[in-house]
Amino acid sequence: MFETTLESFQNSGSADNVALTLAELTLFFDQFDRPEIAATVFGTTTGYSSTVAAVDLPHVVDHLRTVLGSARFDECVATGAAMELADAVRYARAQIEAVRSEVAEPS
Repeated sequence: MFETTLESFQNSGSADNVALTLAELTLFFDQFDRPEIAATVFGTTTGYSSTVAAVDLPHVVDHLRTVLGSARFDECVATGAAMELADAVRYARAQIEAVRSEVAEPS
C-alpha cells in the first residue's frame, strides 16, 4: 500500500503528500522494530510542513530518540534529510521490500 501511494503522489508531483506518506511510513518502521530505518525515513520529511498531519509522529520521534540515543537518532535523521525526495522514495521502497521479504521467510 505504501509503495503504491508513494508512486502515485510522486508521479503527480505532490511533494507534500509524498512527505506525509513517508512520515506515516516512519510509524510503520517503528512498529516493525526498525528504529534506524524509521529515523532515516523521518529525516526525509523534516523539510515539509505536511507531516504535522501524521498521527502520533511526535510520540514516535521521541520513542526513536530514546531507543537509538540522541547521537544515533540525529545521525539517521541527518542521513534522511540529505536525500532528495526521489532518493527518499527509492530508499523507503527498498526498505519496505526488505521487511516484506523478511516477513515472508519461513522461520
